[in-house]
Amino acid sequence: MFDKLLLAVDPSKRLKPAREYAIALSEKLEVPLVAAFISNPKKAGTSTASLDTRDGFTALGKRQLKQIVDANKSIKIKPIIKRGKRHKVLAKMVDDGIGDTLILGPFRSYFLGYLQVLRLSEF
Repeated sequence: MFDKLLLAVDPSKRLKPAREYAIALSEKLEVPLVAAFISNPKKAGTSTASLDTRDGFTALGKRQLKQIVDANKSIKIKPIIKRGKRHKVLAKMVDDGIGDTLILGPFRSYFLGYLQVLRLSEF
C-alpha cells in the first residue's frame, strides 16, 4: 500500500503534526521516509540576492534535515534538498518515483476539511 513516504519539510510550526505523523507511519509500516527541504528563493524575495543568501536557505535545510534524522534513528530517513517552486519540485519527485505518498502539514480545503496525507498513486 505505502512503499515510500515523502515528507515536505520547512521551518514552520505547522509542520510538526505532519512530521510526527510521517515518522509514526514510517515506523508502523516499516517503510522508508524521504524528507525533502525545498527552498524557493523567488518566493522568499531573494531571487536577485547574493549567493550567500541562497546558501543560507540551503544551510537552514541541511540543519533542519539533520535534526530530523538525528532525532529518529529507529527509521530510515533519506534527506534531500531541492530548489524551486515547491509544488513543481514535489510533483517531479513523485513522478521520478522518490515517493508514492506525500505527507504535508495540515491545510484547509473547502471540500475535504483538514487534509494531511495525499495518496498520489491513486490519481
